[in-house]
Amino acid sequence: MQQQKPTRLRAFLQKPVGKALLLAFAIAFVFAATAYVSVLLGIPAILLTGLAVPIWAGLKAPRYLALSGLVVLLLVAPLANVVLVQELMTPIAPVDSGNSLPTGNGGSVLQNASVSPYVGGTATNYTWTVTVVPKYIPNYPTNTTESVTLFVSNCPGATTNDSLNCATPYPFWAFAQSAVNLSTSTLFTFHYQIGSLGVWDWQIGLNVTNHGTNLSYQILLSGDPTYNGIEGPVVGTFADIYGSFLGPVYVEVLLYLGASFYFVLLIYMIFKRRERNRQETAKRAAGPTPTDGSARCFGGPASRRGRVGPGRNVSELRRRRLRGREDLLEVRCDARGGRVERTVAFVDPEGMNLRFAVYGRRTGTVCPEYAPMPRTMNVFPTPAGLTVPMSIEISYPFVSGLDVLNPAA
Repeated sequence: MQQQKPTRLRAFLQKPVGKALLLAFAIAFVFAATAYVSVLLGIPAILLTGLAVPIWAGLKAPRYLALSGLVVLLLVAPLANVVLVQELMTPIAPVDSGNSLPTGNGGSVLQNASVSPYVGGTATNYTWTVTVVPKYIPNYPTNTTESVTLFVSNCPGATTNDSLNCATPYPFWAFAQSAVNLSTSTLFTFHYQIGSLGVWDWQIGLNVTNHGTNLSYQILLSGDPTYNGIEGPVVGTFADIYGSFLGPVYVEVLLYLGASFYFVLLIYMIFKRRERNRQETAKRAAGPTPTDGSARCFGGPASRRGRVGPGRNVSELRRRRLRGREDLLEVRCDARGGRVERTVAFVDPEGMNLRFAVYGRRTGTVCPEYAPMPRTMNVFPTPAGLTVPMSIEISYPFVSGLDVLNPAA
């Protein structure tokens, strides 16, 4: 069956320039999906641009697919880390507490909480501010204020030193200021020099007491939906934060994108190998199907009946020195009654045994009086000084694509 010619686009993508553009597209596409949406979306992105599109373009070599996928993974991680660090170093807007029950009543009790500066160094004295509005406390004035506490740690949402959100121990500080029986809006300010590089988190809580039951509870700011923490401040330069996050980003990219990519590539290789084995088995089992004198002989049409293998014919093999000893005088192939036959003539001027090797599956016999033997066999003891060619004839089904006969070493 004649293989279809690739389209212009596929032909272009198989050229070095096309491969480079395809690889650049894969890097950009996977980077955008991973950095701006989610690392989980990066999985189908790399499978599409790193496997599906190259295979469609005819770039099916497993080594090429594996190496191009590795290039994508190695470049996507540092590029995505740039976007991540930029987001981390972008100041967040002031934060309030909830404005409805049970933390508020028509408004937020804690308002306009923020840290300044948002990005600084280890010697920076950071300032946190928050405004407490007592009138929005539920069941006020039965519930009254007691104190305001600032919590700082590198564990998101932590208000104690043993939060379930993080492995203990972790850096944690709590700073409290008295706020007994507030009746008007009051601004509270906290100062602290962290002194350690990294991206920190904080939270502020207002302790409230119910004088009817003498029970206390805490109203917290509305932080992130997962941990209820608030990011900041960022201590260090862009390079400091980039370096500290590059390792974890590589782990995440390789764990999700890399594992998925190479698992699917492995499955593809297994199926391709099975398909190739089935095709080779079918070729071996099919043999020739000659119907007249124009039958195929060892992969060549009738007009090229001298052909004995890919790129070889009788004229090329005549009088050719093989393995430094034997002269191959003639090779003839023919189709007779559904069986492909070859006649091979050797001369061994040193008087050694004439030998030949059969590669592939051989089902015929070596002359009627000799039984089949595996691969390499001694045919006739040759008298010393023999100069007249001797010939042997073997018959077996042809296996397409194999060089079936070759003198043994």
